[in-house]
Amino acid sequence: MSETNRVLPSLAAIKAFLVCAEHGSIKGASATLHKTQGALSKQIKQLEEIVGVELFVRTALGLELTAHGARFAEVAVTILDSYESFVSPSTHSGTIRLSAPSTFTLRWLLPRIDALQRELCGQRLQISSGRDDVPSLKDGSADAVIMRGECADEGLVSFELFPELLTPMCSPEIAKILNQSQALDGQTLLHASPDGYEWSAWFAKTHSGLKPPETSMTFDTLDVALSAAEASMGVVIGDPTLAAERIRSGNLVCPFGETVLSGTRYYLCIPKINSASKNFQMLASAIFRVKDQSLPRTPPISP
Repeated sequence: MSETNRVLPSLAAIKAFLVCAEHGSIKGASATLHKTQGALSKQIKQLEEIVGVELFVRTALGLELTAHGARFAEVAVTILDSYESFVSPSTHSGTIRLSAPSTFTLRWLLPRIDALQRELCGQRLQISSGRDDVPSLKDGSADAVIMRGECADEGLVSFELFPELLTPMCSPEIAKILNQSQALDGQTLLHASPDGYEWSAWFAKTHSGLKPPETSMTFDTLDVALSAAEASMGVVIGDPTLAAERIRSGNLVCPFGETVLSGTRYYLCIPKINSASKNFQMLASAIFRVKDQSLPRTPPISP
């Protein structure tokens, strides 16, 4: 058969293949593409017939890419990128939807949004946020996520952004009454984790020997806890990187001389099938180029 007579797959079929690979199931992909599962299964079958290889292995848990399927995914991403760049050269393939935890979005992403947009050179970035520290890509509402904690999904590629730091922060009024001999006595400990892990980690790693106060308050997000500390409701534990504006303005201060590593890190995560995409490579590069800009000065890290 000559090259001009060769049957080629449609862009719709290629997109359907990538969405199925991302979700690992026909059911999940059908919801994203607004197609029936039967129609989508038929489309994938026809695509396999056209390319002449099996792209997926059907299992009880869903779909898994074969070796041929993994290679075709790289080709498929390039095809769609090239097409989008041709029809929308000024926007570099439309919009990338990025999801992140709410406090990270409010206190890290948004202060850097102008710098990110400049680095993206016209690529549009749509940001969403939620209370979950580990946003999901399964519902199709985002193309990439920033998460707090290890990425356990084998279908994602993760890039470490930075480790989470911990240090107590409080209002200047509270700081005036704190001292090293009676540090935190009578104060309310503020935090955003139900188990109070951050305070336990700070007390353990600073070897302070201090007895934690009995009174504590737990908030839904770190940002709300920071607001409570700013209102002199107590002393909050958290990452000073996410309190940069409040620290620079003097509304919050770091009363102690030590910052510790929490053991948790922040990651940018994208689907493996999109890891070769120019758009996602551009996003990753942009985030890494701006991530060290305007970071607050923090106390020394305790070993």
